Amino acid sequence: MNKVFYIILIFLFSLTVISCAKKDDSSSRSSSSSGVDESSSGTDESSSGAGESSSGADESYSGAKATSSCPSCIVLYIDKESLSKYKTDNYLLLDPFEGHRQNGLITEDFEFYHESSTFPDFIDLTENAPTLGETFTIEMWIFPDQLGEQHQRIIGPTPLISFHMAIDEASEIRYGLNKKTIRIQRIIKKVDWYHVAITYDSNDDFIFYLNGEEVDRYKHLKGRGISPDSATRYIGGKENGGKFLGKIDDVRMWNVVRSQAEIKAKMNQTLTGNETGLVAYYPMDLNNDWELVDLSSNNNNVKMGRRGPLSRAATSSGKFIDDFIINEEILPRYFSDDCPNGPDGSLTCPYPTIRSAMDDLYKRIKNGQYGGYHLYIRGHE
Repeated sequence: MNKVFYIILIFLFSLTVISCAKKDDSSSRSSSSSGVDESSSGTDESSSGAGESSSGADESYSGAKATSSCPSCIVLYIDKESLSKYKTDNYLLLDPFEGHRQNGLITEDFEFYHESSTFPDFIDLTENAPTLGETFTIEMWIFPDQLGEQHQRIIGPTPLISFHMAIDEASEIRYGLNKKTIRIQRIIKKVDWYHVAITYDSNDDFIFYLNGEEVDRYKHLKGRGISPDSATRYIGGKENGGKFLGKIDDVRMWNVVRSQAEIKAKMNQTLTGNETGLVAYYPMDLNNDWELVDLSSNNNNVKMGRRGPLSRAATSSGKFIDDFIINEEILPRYFSDDCPNGPDGSLTCPYPTIRSAMDDLYKRIKNGQYGGYHLYIRGHE
């Protein structure tokens, strides 16, 4: 909880000014900020389906001209009219906030989940979750928020991938099979999107890939194959703790081994769902029944949320015992041909929503870019 307040305080001090300007009177203000760098610098890491490149902590907007009210600020723009220029790619958001009840809103809705260190968001693939065989591949995009518990499960229980947060150094990823876990230390160095994949083959090679590159290989797992009753059931943790806080996209599970070349070739592309060996595919889209859609031939669509009270206080008072609670969210990322890296707050690639601006500023601040930001919310007549 203290970490969340700390981040909020940093954000409030860093976000110096929020201004509103109509299009027809923005010429004088825009002239003072016309030097805003209209392309963010970063790495070549990109998120699936969106062609989004990760922007690194060394990203610079040094071309931004200061305003009279904020001489050293970086000028960024929010423009709702730019929504029409962007395409979208959905992702799953797992955060530390309680969700909402389908039966209506009261003061208990959307509270910070303060009752314990166990946060409420995760996806249960139910008893129909895929059981992977003696050879398999699991891959997905993740965006760790670097908040919450130190040990956070991303997918499991077996095979598993988990994120382990470090305070003063780069964080680690662990991957495992049954009761064997392998640690990869100091691999997640900043808040950003990462593609992670694990494969296990008949030669006893257990391999971990980051952004399509092999970074770890382990043997000595013979005889530790997946038992028939061990399904890969949870995305984002499980009910008894270790929840992942951040974003997840494009979860793919295969009962075949994908080569490094195959992983790299397809990690930024949308699948058809009919690929050989694909047993689960969640691009994080919802149908009209509020189900997370599985585009594989297994069609294991799963309901977002679960039944139960919102909090321990509600339980003790006997309220909302059988209400259906939706904690998780499906939200869009934005990209276009002109802005393949997504919105960066420039005049060419403005943020289309306040939410997208806040997400980007959070990433910048967590990655050490503490300079003041002058945000214009542009209006249109």
